[in-house]
Amino acid sequence: FCVAGDARARVQKYSMRKSIFWAAIILTSAWSDTILVEGSSVTRTVTIKGKDVVKIEAVDNTLTILGQGDILTLDGSDNRVTVKAALNGIVITGSSNTLQVVGPLHQLDVRGCDNKITLDGPCDLIQYGGSNNHTRWLKRPGLSQPKVERTGWDNEFQVSNP
Repeated sequence: FCVAGDARARVQKYSMRKSIFWAAIILTSAWSDTILVEGSSVTRTVTIKGKDVVKIEAVDNTLTILGQGDILTLDGSDNRVTVKAALNGIVITGSSNTLQVVGPLHQLDVRGCDNKITLDGPCDLIQYGGSNNHTRWLKRPGLSQPKVERTGWDNEFQVSNP
């Protein structure tokens, strides 16, 4: 009967898809790094590539992020961070940080408090879950204003000309 043959073909097709999926995961992880920045009172420049992830768990640092990467997580406090890179997302859970982003950013998720953020480039979505954060988006010709979702308290989004 053809039924048994069809079932075997489906199992082989599923196994092949599963193998391709895992190969893609392994290759992607081989091409990306997680860069952890720790410490205090440090000045550092970090160059990222591909799907790199940067985690900042530091206090009172001056950091510059260059290149192209996936996610930046800012968990520390009192940091001055300049991002001159294309990123898929930035998550801020820390407090009292100053962040300047020059370049495209898909999503900004602000969960911390008392952060000051300047965005100079396209951004699709800004989500606030924290409190007392101030974000300034520089309006450039041809760019659409980011969608802003607020669930936190006293968060401010401002559009200004460069």
